[in-house]
Amino acid sequence: MVGRLEGRVSVVTGVSRGIGRATALAMVNEGAIVYGFSREVATGGPAMDELGQAAHFVRCDISVPEDITAAIAEVIAREGRIDVLVNNAALQQPGTVLDAPLEDFDAIVNTNLRGTWLMCRAVLPSMLERGSGVIVNVSSTLGLTSDPELAIYSMTKAGILNLTKAIACTYGPRGIRANAMCPADVNTEINLEYLRTQPNPEAFKARLEREYPLRRFAEPIEIGRSIAFLASDDASFVTGTTLVADGGVSSRFYEI
Repeated sequence: MVGRLEGRVSVVTGVSRGIGRATALAMVNEGAIVYGFSREVATGGPAMDELGQAAHFVRCDISVPEDITAAIAEVIAREGRIDVLVNNAALQQPGTVLDAPLEDFDAIVNTNLRGTWLMCRAVLPSMLERGSGVIVNVSSTLGLTSDPELAIYSMTKAGILNLTKAIACTYGPRGIRANAMCPADVNTEINLEYLRTQPNPEAFKARLEREYPLRRFAEPIEIGRSIAFLASDDASFVTGTTLVADGGVSSRFYEI
């Protein structure tokens, strides 16, 4: 059976764990050739090795423009094109507007928002040259609402939504699709790190899960499969929009 992404050369950032690794897996399972970018060689390399010969690791810190230029050039030199870009790499640090250190602001913005912007700029010229390409930017439900304790993270995820719309509107006439993916809580290490900041992480997680109509967090592969759908021709008329995968948590005001 031919996969929905058969032979598509795809770049996924932040593949060392969580949603990035799960997305790479979902895309490989759909027949894609996946180049996984991560600054974490010790975890990113093995993560891609586990996915077989269709997955390749490239070291890249997306907060460093020179890294992006070199990594994209490497993929194009090897494959001649990039069909799909998934911007997933992200940093998350707790902090309110007044409490968050300036260095946290710089680090989170440089990775989440500036890094996504730079990755899009790096792949768009070759996509435009061929008149086709798909970009999926991983935002968050915190791009649609906010968490006072994650003020900077929420801000960057909101910015990603408008960047996605700008790309879709500007380059749609030239064959480029761009969409955003908005997960809610997912069982990933970045989320577990946040839970560990609470006095009783297990109780706190259980309380959060009760807010979801499905009474649970998502698994990374559920988000990865949704991203693979957006990258595929099954979503050929879907662009400039946001796919929310939140277990229904945003569908109500509060539960009495």
